Amino acid sequence: MLIISIIITISLLVIAVIVLTSNAKSKTNLFFSIFCFTVALWTVPNYFALSTTSPNLVLFWMRLVMALAVVQSISFFLFIHTFPSSKIQLSNKKLLSLIFVGVLTIILCFTPLLFKSLKIVDDQRSPVVANGLFIFIFTAVGSIIAGFVLLINKLIKGTGLKKLQLKYILSGSLLMFLLILTFNFIMVVFFSNPQFVKYAPLFILPFVIFTAVAIIKHRLMGIRLIVRKGLIYLITLVVSLIFYVALIFFLQAIIESTTNINTIVINFMAVLVIAIGFEPLRHLVRKTVDQLFFPERKTLNQSLARIKQELPLKVDVKKIFEITKQEIMKVVPVSNIFFQILDRKKGSYQDLSGDGGVLDLKINSPIIKIMMAQKDILVREELPIQAENKSEVERKEFEEIGKELDKRKIAIVIPLGLEKPSGLVLCGYKKSKEAFTSDDIQFINTLRRQASVALDNALLYKQAVERIK
Repeated sequence: MLIISIIITISLLVIAVIVLTSNAKSKTNLFFSIFCFTVALWTVPNYFALSTTSPNLVLFWMRLVMALAVVQSISFFLFIHTFPSSKIQLSNKKLLSLIFVGVLTIILCFTPLLFKSLKIVDDQRSPVVANGLFIFIFTAVGSIIAGFVLLINKLIKGTGLKKLQLKYILSGSLLMFLLILTFNFIMVVFFSNPQFVKYAPLFILPFVIFTAVAIIKHRLMGIRLIVRKGLIYLITLVVSLIFYVALIFFLQAIIESTTNINTIVINFMAVLVIAIGFEPLRHLVRKTVDQLFFPERKTLNQSLARIKQELPLKVDVKKIFEITKQEIMKVVPVSNIFFQILDRKKGSYQDLSGDGGVLDLKINSPIIKIMMAQKDILVREELPIQAENKSEVERKEFEEIGKELDKRKIAIVIPLGLEKPSGLVLCGYKKSKEAFTSDDIQFINTLRRQASVALDNALLYKQAVERIK
């Protein structure tokens, strides 16, 4: 169980760091990281509570388990309450009250008011519970229940990508907390049976697995790209450490037996070898990780190489759209793709796909205004998230845009043009029915930049030819 505990603890710590560094300003990311971090730390006192022989130390570790459970439950509630917004949705008064109650409960956990003493019967260790347990239940268990009520309510009201993410969070969290409450709390406190405590790391696995799936497959907090980088650096670091230890043993066995070189010099030599080989090793690990876990990146990189070679040289508008369509269908197969070009005389976008105009867009329409303000593509699944913290008028505008896109079965609107959208690429939903991943969005944005340059050049060339004529 020690190896499993270490693996799960490291996994949670890696997830916590990755989420936090992906957007340190986001309070959703902050509370999620705190939750992961406390769950990871929680496995440590659980292990020592079972392996320590001193009754006083066992009681201390048990009290620490309960204190961490308070932080864990409150951070879970705050994460659910804030998700997916980047700002805290709780009022300052309520937030401070919650923190105050939490701090008092944590202090209570280290006093005899929660656990009076330790009872050992047939080598089974169980705490003697005091009346302070009710305060713990009110704070910790109450926060978890409130979090799940809030989560279910958000899931019912949620749509698109947000709803998909919430399903994974609910499934993983529900399984984890049910297992922990049943075997680590109810069985220990009410039935004096702690024999299942040693399996605590296994109870966390559902949360790790479901969260990992949401991160990698469904763009939970948009960090799939950082997950890949984190995985590459983690594997490189582990391999480097293993190689370093093996190299030290080898050098000590060979050099110390034949020369008078001391340990410091041997360590310096080993560090130098690791420093020189770290970058080539990272490159090798990156290729291996991409082949095993991110095979689609090969297609993506090949497509990007073709785009950078072909698109900037094209001066025919239709040819630019054809290449754009081909590359999107290769990397992100979607149900359909339409093209529209801006007619500046009419002040609206005209269809080039032969479908009679997919969207009747004016240059001052809400969709164009949003894309110009954000200077980014418009993703239908992310409209509800973008509407958070907006005024009532703006939220209604986002809803109307969503309805219009749903009516036309359009999932992504890609503006082409360096200053103002001179053209639009309208993409349907993925043929696989899955959500667009971070890699999909990154690829589309890279394609958009190249196609924008090509389209602007093509329009300038067209204007020049018309002037000459």
